[in-house]
Amino acid sequence: MQTPSGFQFSESDGVKKETTEVGLPWRIFLFSLLIAVTSIVAYLGLEFGYKPYLNSRITNLEGSIDTLIKSIPKAEQDSFLAFYSQLANLQGLLLTHTSTAAIWPILENSTNARVYYNFVDFRLKDRRINLEGIAESYEALSQQLEAFNQVKQIEQTVVNESQAVKEGVKFRLFLILKPEVFETK
Repeated sequence: MQTPSGFQFSESDGVKKETTEVGLPWRIFLFSLLIAVTSIVAYLGLEFGYKPYLNSRITNLEGSIDTLIKSIPKAEQDSFLAFYSQLANLQGLLLTHTSTAAIWPILENSTNARVYYNFVDFRLKDRRINLEGIAESYEALSQQLEAFNQVKQIEQTVVNESQAVKEGVKFRLFLILKPEVFETK
């Protein structure tokens, strides 16, 4: 009589006999051996077949590059290198360049018609515009100052000097612009 666990009972001697299945360990061994052999064959194929092929391609391409380099005169190579260097420097400058074009619409849109400027100086480091000009009257100058105070891009307006002259009121003032005026968009 045989039990589900694989033991077999003999009725004559009352001793249990054990039977084992031999197929499973050999199947695992053969599968492992197949994977190992496949890995070794793949490695040898890459090492002795594909690697020399790639090295020969690299050598051929390097030879082609050397031939091409020798076909271009040294003076042209130096000229191209200098030009490329200038382009790279220019690109770096343009990436870090702060545009001052934003100040002109601010002045144009906020300047009173009865005021004109005869001197404009811009200091990027301080975000400061120095203005000198003539207003028709103190009333026109005060209207101009109020217009500057209404502009959201202007942080501060300071009058340095004002003086009545025969043309009207001569003035010197400066504007401090907000930092976001110069941010690139």
